Amino acid sequence: MNIYGLGVYGKKWWRRGCRTTMLRLSLMLLGATVLTLATHAQQTVGPGLTSFADQLGEHVFYIGTNGTLSDVYEQTLSPGNFYWSSSLDIIPSAASSSALTGFADSSGEHVFFEDTNKNIHHLFLSFASGSTWTDTNLSALYSSTHAVAGSALAGFSDSSGIHVFYIGVYQSTQHVYRFYLPSGGTWNNKDLSIAGGAAAPGSGSGLAAFVDGSGEHVFYRGIEGTTTDPDVYQLYLSTGTTKWNSINVSAEAGPTTVDALGKGLAAFSDSSGIHVFYTDANSHGSHVSRLYLSSASGSQWNWKDLTPAGSGISLPYPGSALAAYPDTSGGEHVFYICAELGPEICALTYANGSGWSFTDLYALFLDGAQVDPASALSGFEDTNGDHGFYVNPSQNPYQVYYSFAYGWQIQRIPTTTNP
Repeated sequence: MNIYGLGVYGKKWWRRGCRTTMLRLSLMLLGATVLTLATHAQQTVGPGLTSFADQLGEHVFYIGTNGTLSDVYEQTLSPGNFYWSSSLDIIPSAASSSALTGFADSSGEHVFFEDTNKNIHHLFLSFASGSTWTDTNLSALYSSTHAVAGSALAGFSDSSGIHVFYIGVYQSTQHVYRFYLPSGGTWNNKDLSIAGGAAAPGSGSGLAAFVDGSGEHVFYRGIEGTTTDPDVYQLYLSTGTTKWNSINVSAEAGPTTVDALGKGLAAFSDSSGIHVFYTDANSHGSHVSRLYLSSASGSQWNWKDLTPAGSGISLPYPGSALAAYPDTSGGEHVFYICAELGPEICALTYANGSGWSFTDLYALFLDGAQVDPASALSGFEDTNGDHGFYVNPSQNPYQVYYSFAYGWQIQRIPTTTNP
C-alpha cells in the first residue's frame, strides 16, 4: 500500500503522489504543468482520512492501494488530460488500518501516518522546495514508544513548533504520547499520560487536538480506576507553562454518558469557547453530543445532545466517525455517519444566532451520500465553501460541498487515469 495525492485545478481533480498507501486530493488554481503520462490504475481506500486548505489549494489525504506499486506518484489533471508528474520512492508503506492527520503551516504541508511496524511517520512538502515530499520515521529517531495498531492521530502547528499525538503502550497500559519538533530544534517524544497524571485511553479511543490562546489541548476517551464507563478527558498545556495537566471533562459537565470508546471524537476552539463532539449512548440509542466550555470568565463545561429523541434528526450509525470545524462567521459544522436509511453522510450546522440545523445529504443525493461504516470523516471551510470528505461503500472517496453560490453539491473524487 502507498500514499497518493489527488487535486483539482479549477474544477478538475488532479493527483499528486505521496505513496501507494495514502492518497491525496487537492483543489487547485488553473495552471497545472503537464508532465509524464502514467499507467492506468484503480486505487481502493482504507479508513484513514485527513484534509486541509492552504495557499496551494484544498487537499484530502486517504489510504489506498494500487496493485503492487509502492512508490509515491504525482498526477495532475489539466483540462481534458490526466497526467503523472513524479515518482518518489518513500518506504515503508503505511498500514492499511492507519489513521491520518495533516495540516499546513508557513513552512509547508504535513501528513502523519502509522506504518506496518507501528512507527509514526511524518511526510513533509516544503513550500520552498516545491514538489518533493520527504518522509521521516519519527519512532525510529529515538527508539520511541511505538503506536498501538490503528492508533488515532491528531496534530497541529503553532509558534513553538509541530505537534503530533498518538496512543502507545507503557507497561501494558495505553498512554497518550506526543512527538514534538520545536522551532529550530529536533524531534522529541513525551509520554503525556505520565506528565499529566491522566487516565488511560481505552482501546479504540479517538484523539482530537488543537491550539488556542489558552494553550495546547488534546482530547480522548479514557477509563480511570476500576470503572468500565469511559469519559472524555482533556490533556492541556497552559500558555506560558511547561507542565501538562488533565481533567475529566465529562465529570466536569455533569452526568453525561459515553459509548464504548468509539473513534467518533472531534474538537476545536473558536471565539465563543472550546467545543468537543463525540458519540454517546443512552436509552434512545447512539447520539451526537457536544461538550462546551464558554470563553466567558468563570464558565463551566456543559453538555448538549445534538440529536435528541423526537427531534427528527437522524441518529449516528454505531461507531460513526466525526469531523468538526468552525467557520469565519461564528458558525460550527459537524459531519457524521447517520443511520436513517443505512450508513450515509449527514451534517449538523450551527448558525450564529439561529441555533443548530440538520441536513440529511442522502435526501439530496441518494446513493451518492452512502458511506462505508468504517470510513473516517474530514472537513473544513475555505473561501469557496464547506467541504466534507468520506469513503463510500465501494471504497471511492467522495466530497460533499456547500457552495456559497449554489448550495450543497456532491462529487466523486476520481482515482483513475483517463483511458
